Amino acid sequence: MCIFHKQGFIYSQILIAWVAAVPLYMLSGPSPLLEVLFNVTGTLNGAIALGALIGPVFGGAITQVSDFTWTLTSLAGLSLLVVVVMSVYLLSMKLLKLPLKPTDSVEVNVENGEKEKLLAESSNEE
Repeated sequence: MCIFHKQGFIYSQILIAWVAAVPLYMLSGPSPLLEVLFNVTGTLNGAIALGALIGPVFGGAITQVSDFTWTLTSLAGLSLLVVVVMSVYLLSMKLLKLPLKPTDSVEVNVENGEKEKLLAESSNEE
């Protein structure tokens, strides 16, 4: 009998890591790395919670309609669809040389005399 088949084995390791992380966070003090770490762990914990809520509902609904093998096939097809959509999106952004994140600033190439003209126009608008 494999130890991984016991119920709650993986969750107990995650729980131990969470309990060990809390004092480490408290002792480390403020740092920019902690902000990134908190954002990443918050996002991952949210995704785990969302999967724990949605997964059994959709899995149970699909299993009631079909058998277990078709459930796995449909979930694999859904995963493949997500990979294809993300690949097409990322490749199109790369080929069109568009940024993956929106930018607030607009870069404009101006000639020698046009820079002062643009600055004057922007100050008149305000």
